[in-house]
Amino acid sequence: MAEKIKETASKGEGGSWLYGIILMAAGVFVIVLGVLDLLNISFIHNYLVDQGYSDIAAMLPTMGVTNFIIGLFSVIAGYGLIIDQEWGWGIAMFILVYVAAQSIVYIAETALNLAMNPSLLLASAVFWVAVVAAIISIIGLVYLGLTKYKYA
Repeated sequence: MAEKIKETASKGEGGSWLYGIILMAAGVFVIVLGVLDLLNISFIHNYLVDQGYSDIAAMLPTMGVTNFIIGLFSVIAGYGLIIDQEWGWGIAMFILVYVAAQSIVYIAETALNLAMNPSLLLASAVFWVAVVAAIISIIGLVYLGLTKYKYA
């Protein structure tokens, strides 16, 4: 039993608090969105569309199970980074690659529409959320790649 506790204890380098907290907060948000989608609560989407917030309504997930699982693993990875564990690093890398890829695909799809009508650039909240998510995940990938020695 004492050996198992030793294996999960921090390696003493100090965890990646910033990305741990970011992953945990984002994970909780994604879990909530996944649960809402699983419960098929569409009145939120309809309310946002009726109020003129169709961009925000588009951010609501369409794949509740996937979002729930990704959110759950984000929380687990964030905790692993905070306590300085290699498994947390591995899960975090996977989650950040997933978020970066998803954001870049959305940006590429939207870029053509925005090129045709540049006036929509400032009005597209979803586009800017995708840009921020891509930047944060790419910076996180670089940071975690450079600090791999802490987790190995």
